[in-house]
Amino acid sequence: MYQVPFKHCGYEGINILTEPIPRNRPELPLLIVGAHYDTVHTSPGADDNASAVAVMLELSRGLLELLSQPEHFCSRRIQFAAYDLEEYQSVGVHDCNGSAAHCKELQKNGTDVAAMFSLEMLGYTDVREGSQKFPSEVASLYPKNLPGDFIAIVGNERSKELASLMHQSFEEATDLRCDIPPLIVAGNGESVPDTRRSDHKAFWDAGIPALMVTDTAELRNPHYHKPTDTPETLDYTFMAKVKMGIQRTLIHLLFNPSAHA
Repeated sequence: MYQVPFKHCGYEGINILTEPIPRNRPELPLLIVGAHYDTVHTSPGADDNASAVAVMLELSRGLLELLSQPEHFCSRRIQFAAYDLEEYQSVGVHDCNGSAAHCKELQKNGTDVAAMFSLEMLGYTDVREGSQKFPSEVASLYPKNLPGDFIAIVGNERSKELASLMHQSFEEATDLRCDIPPLIVAGNGESVPDTRRSDHKAFWDAGIPALMVTDTAELRNPHYHKPTDTPETLDYTFMAKVKMGIQRTLIHLLFNPSAHA
């Protein structure tokens, strides 16, 4: 693990990255799992975004241990990334965050990125009917009065097959409700701006398949960007199951050459 200071659009930040694993196979396409570790100054950021960082750390612990076993032959590499300055988007500063800097560096180096997964708020649930809201542009696609008890998978047309693989993986690995299909937006999500509000955005814009995995932020969580976004509001059983679904997706991609990315 190493730190990467960056200057982007006049702002300074620090990304924290793992070395791509396996280290001795630089020719393999790269999977990136990222979560921003900054928060807004008004909030301790338990759901946004410590919940996702915690899930990412557990994913890295389990997968790096698995990948260290010599009998496992990989078809792709994986890198974990903790990004800085994601929240600058919330104050109107766009494309100047850590994920954009990382994506730019990968392109500069000619790295073959197979897919990117942006983990964005993974810890809040609300089982009350009607607690789940949706962006106005896509609200008509969903039943009314849904509880906020599912994980949302958001992709664009380029990542449609990747989203299907993740949805299937959640069905295989967890007992979370999976009757809410992935949201696939046209282009790079310009027609549904809420779908561009995280670290996958830079990868979409670079033509790289990418997904946002999220509890849907303020569309469910009333503590979003508030002092009340604290650890006791999180659903840790839900987080553990989300980790299992993402892990199953990554295992498919790492060890199955025909798995779509």
